[in-house]
Amino acid sequence: MKFNTIKVSVMALALAGAGLVSGLSVTANAQTQDKPMQNKPTQDKSTQDKPSTKAPSTKPAEAVTITGLLTGGDASGLTVTDAQKADHKVSVTTDTKVTKAGKDATLADLKMNDKVTVVAAKSSDGSLIASSIDVNAE
Repeated sequence: MKFNTIKVSVMALALAGAGLVSGLSVTANAQTQDKPMQNKPTQDKSTQDKPSTKAPSTKPAEAVTITGLLTGGDASGLTVTDAQKADHKVSVTTDTKVTKAGKDATLADLKMNDKVTVVAAKSSDGSLIASSIDVNAE
């Protein structure tokens, strides 16, 4: 009888152990399913869906020099007509340096049909942004 009791006890322990093992394996599976999610690099929600503020790595803007007559313009830009009668629209900024006869000047000092030399940066979209405008003394 003692033999049967021991056999039943061993069997009960085996079943209980199997239950614990299967319980542990379920827990282990649940944890391993969670772990990949936890180990995934997460992005700060405050930076998601925001455009990058880094400047794209592009080559420097191409410098263009245009010499011709001032044929139009306003506070945001000028039109210079070169010797081949081609019109060049050039944007101006607060950083555009204007000189007349070698002295500092302003856009207000420019007059229609002044002979000018404009140094401009050609942006990726083809537009021109003047870095300097020199009114040529004749």
